[in-house]
Amino acid sequence: MIQSFVRAVLLSAILAMPSFASAGTYSDGLTRCLVENTSTDDQNRLVRWLVLAFAANSSVGDIVDINERSVDSVQREMAEYTNRVFLKDCLLEAREAVRYEGESALVNAFKFSSQVAGRAAMSDTGAAAMLEGYLLYLDEKRFEREILGK
Repeated sequence: MIQSFVRAVLLSAILAMPSFASAGTYSDGLTRCLVENTSTDDQNRLVRWLVLAFAANSSVGDIVDINERSVDSVQREMAEYTNRVFLKDCLLEAREAVRYEGESALVNAFKFSSQVAGRAAMSDTGAAAMLEGYLLYLDEKRFEREILGK
């Protein structure tokens, strides 16, 4: 019971880049187009790019080494994906979203697409096992007693 609760809380926290409510018809159309035109390979590109960004955070320097030879290729792959979905696959939707709802529609649609990729990444068995590793050290009995009242 406690482990499934804690897992749910942890995954929610990790994937909780700000969620955006429906901004409008055109933003929703752009978001839908991005998701529909983002393949599993594209999601992997997004994940690699997001991991690269997280790895560059100074607080993880002692546990993560960035392979500098890979940085340029990850950045290029991300640019290729972004160019394709915004300038080809979803060009009409992007134009309409910006025209009627402003430039923030592009940012919000991209963030949602990144959330989808993040969820897919977290469903990987290796990632899930790593996320659950801290449960070995959790004071489960106290958690249940103090918070769940058991």
